[in-house]
Amino acid sequence: MLGLIFAFTAGAVTLALLLAWAGRTPGAGELGRWAARYELDLRREDRPWVARELRRGRLLRTLGFTAVFGIGMGANIWWGAVHQVSTAPFPLNLLIHPAAWATGYLVGATVAELTRRGRDRQPVRAAALVPRRLGDYLPGWMLWVERGVALAVLALSPLPHLSPPDDPSGPGHGFMAGVAAIAIAAAVELALRSMVVRRQPVATPAELAVDDAMRSTSIHRTAGAGLAALLFLLGEQAGGLPPRVWLLSSVVGLLCYGLAIGAWKDLTVPLRWRIRRAYGSGGSGQAPLPRHDPGRGPA
Repeated sequence: MLGLIFAFTAGAVTLALLLAWAGRTPGAGELGRWAARYELDLRREDRPWVARELRRGRLLRTLGFTAVFGIGMGANIWWGAVHQVSTAPFPLNLLIHPAAWATGYLVGATVAELTRRGRDRQPVRAAALVPRRLGDYLPGWMLWVERGVALAVLALSPLPHLSPPDDPSGPGHGFMAGVAAIAIAAAVELALRSMVVRRQPVATPAELAVDDAMRSTSIHRTAGAGLAALLFLLGEQAGGLPPRVWLLSSVVGLLCYGLAIGAWKDLTVPLRWRIRRAYGSGGSGQAPLPRHDPGRGPA
């Protein structure tokens, strides 16, 4: 029992420190790197609002990750110590998988963007003259890769999977992973398109450019975490390959896990991304002028 108390205390302290780190306000250097990533000339008056929204987004993403991770690992430790079983019962046993952690992260990123509000001082609602498209904020190949990985996970579902005797998911684990992959891919695409069509409560071209950069940040976070979750599931499915190809199974599994970690780390934060709608092919480097709706208040 003493070991169980120590494990829960250490885990709680670690997660609390992680949330405290996520809740810190971005400094001037971090804001500068974020603005440079989107080739944005961030004005002094925009910095407090951008810092607040970046902090809020990071906190919600971290909260989504830590909630899933904490519940899953806590339940697993409890059932192992108290009930002497290898894993927690279904569905809690699903929360110890890295795909679930990435899903919690992308849910946090989605909530942060869809609940983001403009500055309270804005007297009007503005609508951009150029229509918004998902490809303006995110490389098109990412969606196609996500769809392909989800279909690959589904295609491997019939393969036999070895499960612990007390694992309630049993032989249906492969089919559950396939259904989860399709659900994650569909949810990610729906979330991304909802972010794109969300109204932009801005009044000037400079504020429109900042809003576009914030939107692209959330879209990259959600898409990268979604791809990571799908690659984690594909690596898990690779374990169902026949024993005679165990070497291939191991290599594919490790490769998928490595790619998943890379997607979560690198694709959620692009080195540089020029928003195509705000900085059109004409090379003007200026955001399109917004169209005001004088009959409406702030969004």
